[in-house]
Amino acid sequence: MVSVFKHYTHDNELSKMKSLASFFSRDEFFNDEKPYYFTGELTATEAHLRTNQAFEEHEITFQNLRDIHNQYTLEDHGVEFIHHRSNTDLGVISDNIIAAYLSEITSFVKQKLDAEYCFCYSYKV
Repeated sequence: MVSVFKHYTHDNELSKMKSLASFFSRDEFFNDEKPYYFTGELTATEAHLRTNQAFEEHEITFQNLRDIHNQYTLEDHGVEFIHHRSNTDLGVISDNIIAAYLSEITSFVKQKLDAEYCFCYSYKV
């Protein structure tokens, strides 16, 4: 899980960018107890129970794939880049616009993957 990008350097010649990112720690503790974060209310004496999450930083490299995106397929690489021009007017965002857009995208992905069922479990505006 990538959570925070601290800083980056950019190499224009190779179209690559390096950054530090925080990932869940691979501590042996988590073999027995899974990471959690409690969002509910806690008293001051319970505050230490909010989370057991532990993170570690790793340098990661991003590469601009715009010129080679057609070389990747879901079947061979586990990722595929698909161009889609939305029919939803995203000029003024409202709950109705978001609902229409999510419906459009889930229908598009369902059709593209020939899936029986597709749903959006998370989105960010």
